[in-house]
Amino acid sequence: MAQMTAKKGIAEFGDRAIEAIIKEYDQLDKKKAFLPRSYESLKPQERHDALRSITLVSEKRSGRIKGRTVADGRPQRKYTAPEDVHSPTVSTEGLMTSLAIDAKERRYVVTADVEGAYLHADMDETVIMMFDDDMVDYMVETNPEKYGPHVHTNKYGKKR
Repeated sequence: MAQMTAKKGIAEFGDRAIEAIIKEYDQLDKKKAFLPRSYESLKPQERHDALRSITLVSEKRSGRIKGRTVADGRPQRKYTAPEDVHSPTVSTEGLMTSLAIDAKERRYVVTADVEGAYLHADMDETVIMMFDDDMVDYMVETNPEKYGPHVHTNKYGKKR
């Protein structure tokens, strides 16, 4: 299950990748993960601090194509203390320890996938994400009335 950029995924999987990306964006829209804002409404500091969205595509073992969208948090490192940066996921060490105990005690283990689990986490800050190029079109396709009016074309013709 190799993960790749949306551009590479579309080149490799074609319409199946585009459908997966749109499905991911649709889930984000339905779970009200985004509140669109026009580029012009952002203050200069907000524009500067906005994080670029990264959309990835992967092929599951079942052959299904999956889209995933994350914020590129690298720019936050400049102004966020390392102790304040964390991901609300289990650590690898914690998972391995739990699995070792399960195996030793011969426990029956079941896994489950909680769709969009990270979208249920409480956030204590606002994060502004920018979508570029074709990703804007896919986002607008999920909800044209909500996202269409906020599309901005810069001097290079790229949309945000």
